[in-house]
Amino acid sequence: GLAVYAVLLGIAAAHRQAPPRNVGLAAWLARNHLTSGFAPYWEAASVNVDTGGAVTVLAVTDSGWHGHVAPQKWETNTLLPNKMRPAHFVLISPAEKVRQSAVFATFGKPVKTYKYGPFTIFVWHENLIPVMKKADRAPATRTVSVTRPG
Repeated sequence: GLAVYAVLLGIAAAHRQAPPRNVGLAAWLARNHLTSGFAPYWEAASVNVDTGGAVTVLAVTDSGWHGHVAPQKWETNTLLPNKMRPAHFVLISPAEKVRQSAVFATFGKPVKTYKYGPFTIFVWHENLIPVMKKADRAPATRTVSVTRPG
């Protein structure tokens, strides 16, 4: 068994390791001054790490109120939206579940759309954080009581 591990270690050491999957995407976002935004879990985590925090991306899902975009609550710092710079982009990936229709229902039509490999990046001029916070909650309801005279 030890000999097999030694051979496998030798094979792994002899081959060049591939760069992390989203390094190019992270560099493209930084080059294009897209420094704060939203993305599905995997892309958000890897871009944050690959840029050393220069690009801050909050993990989101489309399971908010009526299918709107909402912060991912699993293994995500849910206080991040309170600390983030204004967010201006949403990145979607064909490998993750955040639908374009949910993004548009939450934020409206973007002013710009970019493609980087399999990724689509939607950009808006306004800060998306307050919009997402509103879309994540059910609307306030009012109780109306009807009384009959007499």
